[in-house]
Amino acid sequence: MLVGLLVFWVISAASAACPGDRTVGAGTTWDFDTPTLSDLCGGGGTIQLLSTTTNALFEENPGPPTLQDSYLVTRIWQITDYCANTFTCTQRVAW
Repeated sequence: MLVGLLVFWVISAASAACPGDRTVGAGTTWDFDTPTLSDLCGGGGTIQLLSTTTNALFEENPGPPTLQDSYLVTRIWQITDYCANTFTCTQRVAW
């Protein structure tokens, strides 16, 4: 009679949930949504802000921004779990 023990591990890939792009009304108070990390590699990681840029899409008049102007703000994060899996998330907010 042959008796044995079979042991195996199920390794789940890490994943990042990136916030979606959105549009907000001019003059509205808003903030970026935060990406999240989901994995089985020690239960966490880091979320590092890489950059935030603002680009004018339309300016009614030169000078300070007005409610008639349109902008696109882009934020980029790098997410790293404890096993060194790395993800990049980008969110764009327009008004």
